[in-house]
This record gives sequence, structure tokens and C-alpha cells, in this order.
Amino acid sequence: MSESTPPRDDRNGVNDMNEAFARVEDTGSKLALAVLSVVFALYVFGVLAPIVPLQDFPSLIGGGAGAFTRDNGVPTGWGFLTQLDKSDMLSLAAMMLMVGVVFVAYIMLIPGLLRRKDYLYLIMVVLQLGVFVLAGGGWLGGGH
Repeated sequence: MSESTPPRDDRNGVNDMNEAFARVEDTGSKLALAVLSVVFALYVFGVLAPIVPLQDFPSLIGGGAGAFTRDNGVPTGWGFLTQLDKSDMLSLAAMMLMVGVVFVAYIMLIPGLLRRKDYLYLIMVVLQLGVFVLAGGGWLGGGH
């Protein structure tokens, strides 16, 4: 077995790290989906005012993300966090919560990888966490 291969046990290759990752993913995804559903309902039913009204959205998306954000005053990168009183930005935050579940699950892998001295997987996890942060901030060429 190479150093980069997680140890297997008697349960068809499932180990404690796999189980912890799966539990976080399962519980977190269900919670995030519930939050996303409630927040989206606030947007659709107009309970909270949005930056971009739902009825205007279809006519505004044809010009690309840059034009959409510029013409409608929609913040880019992590800027949506300053507008959480708007239902569309709150919906975006709820979507980020879904991504955050994966982020937290990856962070939980780090201690086990360090204990096992599994540096290849550790480097891959740390790099992936960096990509999440850079992409979420719009620093890899995207808007949100």
C-alpha cells in the first residue's frame, strides 16, 4: 500500500474519515437544501425586496454576467455578503451554504491526513480549499 492510499478496514474499504466526510455531507446538504428552499420562497413570493426583481430577471440575463452585475448594481465576488437584506443576495448566500458543506467536510479531512502522514492527499485537499475560496471570490475569472 502506498503512502497516498488511505488504510482500508474490514468494511469494504470504508474508514472513519470516509464516514465522517459522508455524515457531514449528508447532514449539511439536507440542512442547506432546507435553508435554500425557505430563502428562495422569500424571493419568489416577494417577502423580502431583491436587488433584481424576479419578473425583470429573464429580460436582463442576455448580456452576460459582467453587464448584468454592472447594469443592476449586483455586487461581485464576496460583495453579496453586504447585501443580505435583499432576497436575491440571501438566496446566493444559501447557495454558498451548500458549497460550504463541502468546504467544511474537506477541512475535517486535514487532521486525519496529517495523522496518517498522507501528504499527497493533504496537498490536494488544501489546494481544493484554495480553489473554493478563489472561485467564490470571483478571483478565477467568474462573477460569484
